[in-house]
Amino acid sequence: MLRCSEYMGVPSENDKFVNVDGSKDWEMVLVFLKTCAWQKRYYDNFICDGTQWELKAKGVGFNIKSYGSNSYPDNFKEFVATINKLLAVAGIRIA
Repeated sequence: MLRCSEYMGVPSENDKFVNVDGSKDWEMVLVFLKTCAWQKRYYDNFICDGTQWELKAKGVGFNIKSYGSNSYPDNFKEFVATINKLLAVAGIRIA
């Protein structure tokens, strides 16, 4: 089961859960997480306001903690597209 939350680490009544058992999309996410080599931080210091993101993922073969502020890894859009495909069944979309 995958928990999706708008709030960092704090369970909320607004959390949504996605059953990932046997999901091919989940397998694609796991392959991505096991093979990505993201840095810990991505920053664009020339933008004062904008978009921040964070990924924390831990499992067999991977432990990722990455954060960005107006800057992203090269394959970030690919990752978001893969996650969105998985989350669509719960009506969740990451912009």
